[in-house]
Amino acid sequence: MIIREFQENDVKKAAGILAARHKRERIKYPSLNQAFEEVQLLETIIKEQLAEPLKIAIVAYEDDELLGFLISHIKTDKVFGRCAWIAYEGLGIVEGVDASLYRNLYADISTRWLEMGCLKHYVIVPAGRDDVLNAWLMSSFSYEQVFGINTLEMAFDNHDLDIEIIPAKSKHKADLESISDTIMSFQASSPTYAVALPEMFKELEKGYAGLVEDEEAHVLLAYENDKLLGFTCGYFEDEDNTNMMKPYKGFELGVAATNMMYQKKGVGTVLTKTLFNDALKKKYESSITDWRIT
Repeated sequence: MIIREFQENDVKKAAGILAARHKRERIKYPSLNQAFEEVQLLETIIKEQLAEPLKIAIVAYEDDELLGFLISHIKTDKVFGRCAWIAYEGLGIVEGVDASLYRNLYADISTRWLEMGCLKHYVIVPAGRDDVLNAWLMSSFSYEQVFGINTLEMAFDNHDLDIEIIPAKSKHKADLESISDTIMSFQASSPTYAVALPEMFKELEKGYAGLVEDEEAHVLLAYENDKLLGFTCGYFEDEDNTNMMKPYKGFELGVAATNMMYQKKGVGTVLTKTLFNDALKKKYESSITDWRIT
C-alpha cells in the first residue's frame, strides 16, 4: 500500500468513495439527503475543500486502486487553538476495506500536522459503521461533540406552563444579550471544562443580539411576566448542497438555553416543541443539532 499526497486526478475516485459512504450511512440514518449520493456533486465538494488554504490531504493506493483518503485543514481558533481539522466530507474508505486503514492514514497525516505546529487534532466521523468509530477511538481519539437527527412526524400539543412563547424582535436584543453567556458558562464547568475566555463573552453578546436581524434565524423567547426564562433558535435555510450532514428538508437547531434559575421546569421542552411546530408548518421534516457529549 502506498500513501501519498492527494492529487487532482484522485478527485473522481474519492468522490465515488464518498458517495458510497453516504449511501451506506443513509441505511442507518435515512433522513440524510439522498442528493449526496451523486458523484458529480461530491466532486465539487472535494474540489472546494482542496482549494481552501492550509490544506493537507492524502490518499492510500494499492494496485492502482484508491482505498481511502483524508482531507484536512489547519486552523488557528480562539477556542481550539492551532489545530488540524477533518470535516465530515473529508474522509472515506472503500466499502469492504478494513477500517484500520483509517489508523494508517492518521499515522501518516498526523506527522504532517505536527510539522505545521498542530498538537490538537479533530475529526468529524460518520457514525454508520461501528468499526470506523472504533478505528478512530483506538487511535487515541475520544468523543467530544456529537450530532443527532430528529424526525418531525407530528405536531405537539399546546403546553400547560404559565409562560408566553413569542418570536424575537429588535426590541428583545438586550434580553438576548443578557442570556448569551448561559451555554458557555455551563460548559466551562464540570465535567466539560470547555474554554470560556473573558474576551469571548462580548462577542457572544453581539452575536446573540444579531440573531433578531438574521433572516434565516427563527428565534423563540419564553417569558414569565416580563422575565426572560429561555430561548431557542432554529435556522430555517434553503436546501444546502455542501453540508452532507444536513438532512433532507431539515433545519438546524442552532442554539438554545434556559436561565439557570429556571432549568428543569420544562421551559426548554416547551420552546423546542414550539420550534418543531413552526418547522412543520414550513414543511420541514427533520432537525439536526449537536452537543458536547460530556
